[in-house]
Amino acid sequence: MADYPATKSLLDRCRHVWNRYITWGTANPLKRKCVRQLAVSDRITEETKKTVEEAFMEFHAVIRECAAGGVLRDQPPAFASAVMGAIAETTMEFIAREPTHVKRHTKAGFEAFWRAVTD
Repeated sequence: MADYPATKSLLDRCRHVWNRYITWGTANPLKRKCVRQLAVSDRITEETKKTVEEAFMEFHAVIRECAAGGVLRDQPPAFASAVMGAIAETTMEFIAREPTHVKRHTKAGFEAFWRAVTD
């Protein structure tokens, strides 16, 4: 992940991942839709799933670390990722509706996610 702040706090690392994902998702709505559809497809091979997992390894590691001490600590890692995905989708939908409020929605979405997994 480009410019990943590996030596920074968990909050900073998680915010970095969040911001990168929101930026990518809002810039690539068709790719984002494709990723959502592929996630629920039963036609994806194990090899492809492994390739995707490797590509998002750092992303998932940060999400697992975020959730490790919070209310989701007893849930499978995929649960925290799904929570993030749901909040991120909502954030990106609002950004699409109100493009003049990108910063506000991105910040609010991150704060909601952070509190959901760390409190």
